[in-house]
Parts: sequence; structure tokens; C-alpha cells
Amino acid sequence: TLPLVWETVREEKGNFSVTVRSPVIVHNNTNMALSFFLFSHSWKEDVHAGETNSGEKLPIPITLASATYMRIAKKRNKNDAPGLLQTIGDYEYTDRLVILPTSYTSSVILRASLLWNEENSEVTSTDTDPRMSKLHFLIHIKSKSGVTDIYVEPVIRIINLLPCQLQYQLGETIRTGGQQRRDSRPVIGKGRKKISNK
Repeated sequence: TLPLVWETVREEKGNFSVTVRSPVIVHNNTNMALSFFLFSHSWKEDVHAGETNSGEKLPIPITLASATYMRIAKKRNKNDAPGLLQTIGDYEYTDRLVILPTSYTSSVILRASLLWNEENSEVTSTDTDPRMSKLHFLIHIKSKSGVTDIYVEPVIRIINLLPCQLQYQLGETIRTGGQQRRDSRPVIGKGRKKISNK
């Protein structure tokens, strides 16, 4: 049997709206497009579930909703034609993350990272390559009444509650003698003003 979520809502005019959907939805709350691969012990390999842009959500196909693991991935070659078979070897990706709910109602937070080279995304490198930087993610898995929502979040979120514009800088600490290059990226403040990182 395939799991389904059946949602019934009564509208103002008395009509009923019925939504049938997957019991697993991935929410991309980062500022970049991401792809997702799923895996179960009964499968031969990781299966491409789809991709989302920033701020979008991805209902997992019902035939893949029994997956127990998920990987977050970014494609190396952006020039591939759409519609081609997506295999995990074409991506940089995280380790497998257990997404199986721990109980009927549960909430779990995980951390994950993947190596990424924005300048030449077709190059496959190791974590000692100074050209590579790590993309870090927080994964919040919420399960309630058999319905699972997976939220992929940035590890840092700055919220300005002051009644005025706030400017800020982000820095990174590098260990002495390390081979990793310093990660310096512009920060966009309110009003799209660029703030340099030093």
C-alpha cells in the first residue's frame, strides 16, 4: 500500500475542498536551489526525488515516501539539459541523513554539510582542496500524526527586531596552518546594500 494524506477543508460557501498529497514534504528555507536524493535499505541506490528553489517546497513522490534516508545535493554541471536521468554521481552531496520519524509525533534537528566550488562546479575535489568551501545546513524533521515535514535551514539566521536598519559583518575563524581557504562572501543588508566581509 502507498501512504496518502487526505485533507478536507470546508470553504466559506459551504463547498468542500479535498487535497490528496504525499505524507512527506521537504521545505527549502535556504537562499539557493537544492536537490534531494532518497534511499531505503531495500533499494539498490539513492534515488533523485526532485529539486527546489529557495523558499519552495517539494512534496516527495508517493512511491518514494517509504525512504529512510535523505541526502542534500547540488549539481556540479549546471549546463546539463533538463530531463536527463539524475544520478548521485553528478552531484556534490551530504552524508545520508536518517529521516524516519522516531515516534508518531516527533521533532529532530540534524546538521549536514557538503563541499562546493562555486567558481568551477564541474570539478570534483576533496575537503583538503583550498578551492572548496563547505556549505552547512540545519535539518529540522517534524512529524505529527504520520505526516512528516523536513525543513532545510541555514545554520545562521539574523533577525532584526530593532526599529532601524541593521548592518552586520560575518567572519570565519581559520586554524593556523590549515589548508582551507578563507571563505569571504558579501552580506546583503536591508535595501540590497552590500556589506563586505573582513
